[in-house]
Amino acid sequence: HYTTAHAVVEKRSTLISAGGWKSATCFPSESLCVMQGAGRRQAVMLDALHGSDTGVRCWLRNGGDINTTFGYSLDSRSTLMMIAADNGHKDVIKALLDKGADVNQQDSKGRGALLYAVVRGQEERGLRNDSTKYEDIVRRLLQGRADPNMQDELGNTPLMHAAKGADVNIVRRLLKHGAKYSIRN
Repeated sequence: HYTTAHAVVEKRSTLISAGGWKSATCFPSESLCVMQGAGRRQAVMLDALHGSDTGVRCWLRNGGDINTTFGYSLDSRSTLMMIAADNGHKDVIKALLDKGADVNQQDSKGRGALLYAVVRGQEERGLRNDSTKYEDIVRRLLQGRADPNMQDELGNTPLMHAAKGADVNIVRRLLKHGAKYSIRN
């Protein structure tokens, strides 16, 4: 498990001699990115989920595929970018953009990182939580060339979701970056 494994990372030197780890340029607190196989993938997914940009950067330095997909939700597979966008982790988004992640990759439902961020921002606003971190995520994704007109499997765009949630700031930002209001679902 992740919490158990994190404790194990602190004792990395004993595991190296046991052959369970490979040599890596990471600090023990960064993540389990030095693990082999499925444990390594699980660790980096959790790093993106919980906002550890250092763990994600370490994983990438050690050969992790920047655009690989993970079983993040029951209905589709998501990239680290989508997971970070859905959870409001701008530092992970920045790390991934800096390394050239595909900002327009879609999950099996046609959702991209931008749509994840817009939808989650709407949910946070609906719960009366602070949704400004999602505004920043949307800004970063658009600066990274996210397609504001990308449609999911139902034909919905980020602009449609932002308008539905009456999020004027996001609507303005999307329109400024080329979102078309004429698209129909």
